[in-house]
Amino acid sequence: MIASGGPPEIPLYSATVALRSLTERVLVEPGREDRLVPGTRVLAGTEDTDRLVEDEARWLAHARVPRVSGLEELRTSALLDLHVLTAGLPAAVAGWSPQWRFAWPRDNAFIAVALAELGHLEGALAQLHFFEGIASPGQWLPARVDPWTRAVPDSRPPQFDGLAWLLWAASRLLDAGAEPERVAALAPLWSTLTDTLLGTLVAGVPPVSPDYWEVDESALTLGSAAATVAGLAGAAKVLQVSGDRARSELAAAAASALRSRIAADFAPDYPRHQAAADPCASIAFLAPPVADQATPFAGVASALAAAEVRMRRSAGGLAPGAGWRDDGISWTPETALVALAWAGLGEQGRARSLLTWLQAHRTAAGSLPEKVLYDGRPAAVAPLGWTAALCLLALRRLDQG
Repeated sequence: MIASGGPPEIPLYSATVALRSLTERVLVEPGREDRLVPGTRVLAGTEDTDRLVEDEARWLAHARVPRVSGLEELRTSALLDLHVLTAGLPAAVAGWSPQWRFAWPRDNAFIAVALAELGHLEGALAQLHFFEGIASPGQWLPARVDPWTRAVPDSRPPQFDGLAWLLWAASRLLDAGAEPERVAALAPLWSTLTDTLLGTLVAGVPPVSPDYWEVDESALTLGSAAATVAGLAGAAKVLQVSGDRARSELAAAAASALRSRIAADFAPDYPRHQAAADPCASIAFLAPPVADQATPFAGVASALAAAEVRMRRSAGGLAPGAGWRDDGISWTPETALVALAWAGLGEQGRARSLLTWLQAHRTAAGSLPEKVLYDGRPAAVAPLGWTAALCLLALRRLDQG
């Protein structure tokens, strides 16, 4: 909805989502935060309330996330949001509003990595195992999937980068301490994803496909290319521990070749499309922890700093890209993604600034929304799982720095 003569006025669909029972969740309307047990994502006054609060508290106590000074509230909010969008579900959902109550391969990949780094390895592995029955040889993954039926809910085209995100996440689980044999147990999934990635490359380059913008594309995006490099590098690692040396070497060689192509075709400014002018948040995929820290892309910090200025919106957050519609709306996943990249690059001040902004623009219930309007009001879906995961990953790297 766009107000006549003014910027868009998008409502806040919910202040948060709360657990009513072990199997039920409800959206909490803005202004009805009193329905919650304070400081939780649990509905007050039900026969399961006490047990749910205890379960949530145990989960939080186990989480290995530092209390970064000045960002303690963001830490708690992101943990609570991640828990309520994952606990007891077949796979994490992006959000609880009806059109977001699905599993996105990209979102679930980042959620898996966040869970692993929190110390919740079982939950992390479950996010990846969910796609074992969905990935088919030679087929791209659906843009999103119903976590209960595994059905594709609409006509959105499949996305090539989903294959890569799952392989990247699997390799990050190893880095987070997952037992190699547990990761190797999913070897058929890694082989299927890798074969599809390798078999779909055209002269070593990914095909044209929608990426995290989820819009039709007529040319290769940096987002797809960067995700594919990360996925191929991840494939090389997980296939090595699975004992599939031949595939591992093929994946490593393809990753190296594509990394060189990105450097040749997109550097030094790393725009969204080759030889274009507008950058987007996918520059963050060229920084750790998505990109391999041992083989960095040259000039990423400078390109990201320039892009951040062009992506900034009136309320202080970031749009998905400089070429995104200029409606004044900040998007929290892209803001958190850039914060994570800065933290991965060791730029703690820049990361902290964006995370502080995210902390200041939560809903009244404390959840991280998808969008923030031109005047700072939270809008659209709350909470959003990808944003929560990205914030937690960034906070861990602030502490490590």
